[in-house]
Amino acid sequence: MLRRQNEEEDGFYLFGATFTALPDESIYCSSKSGINMFAQCVGLEQKNREYGFEVISIGPGMVDTSMQQAVRSKSSDEYAMADFFKQAFEDGRLQKPDNVAEKIYTILENIYE
Repeated sequence: MLRRQNEEEDGFYLFGATFTALPDESIYCSSKSGINMFAQCVGLEQKNREYGFEVISIGPGMVDTSMQQAVRSKSSDEYAMADFFKQAFEDGRLQKPDNVAEKIYTILENIYE
């Protein structure tokens, strides 16, 4: 997500998999880390430009998506983190996609008021 750098500062929401190594998640975690580093680099490149923009990384945490459902359908023998994600779901720690969309909309609305 982009916004002009002169706009009022808003919060940054980082991805958990960006900073945490997980078994069976080498590609997923490294891609999240890559996106985060790309955002930081582009932000630095744009910082002093007359019409530069700011990059905002938004990571809502765990969201109840079809990917999550697929992970929860696995056994711990098939996927090392299966039990963790099953427990997170049972504990109500997954965000609902509609709630995430509302939060992102609110962030964008505050940026472009």
